Amino acid sequence: MKLHHIGYAVRDIRESVSQFELFGFELYGEITDDPQRNVKICFMRNQDTLVELIAPLNQNSPVSKWLEKNGCSPYHFCYESNNIKNDIRHFKENGAKEISKPLAAPAIEGKLVAFLYLSSLGIVELVENNE
Repeated sequence: MKLHHIGYAVRDIRESVSQFELFGFELYGEITDDPQRNVKICFMRNQDTLVELIAPLNQNSPVSKWLEKNGCSPYHFCYESNNIKNDIRHFKENGAKEISKPLAAPAIEGKLVAFLYLSSLGIVELVENNE
């Protein structure tokens, strides 16, 4: 599977955009609210590297708990999937736990994404690659 992006949990998305720009990243797309997941998202790009900044919409966001425990930090790795349902089944058969079922992601052109937890890796996101 090809790495799509690295998810980075942040408290203030606009402040984090400014700080990633110091490293040569540019805003890639728009800042988007994702109410289904209770987060605000944007992507930053530096050549072939894509970073997703994820901020909580409110205190009930799962990212809020992460930030309390870990501070601003990498949150997950996202991999492209050619068949998200088959890949979820494969990972579950190998011990992964499904955190969220596939849902359309407004910040990634409505593509299906799902989150898994692997005990030795942490949170992993799959994004369906329908190209």
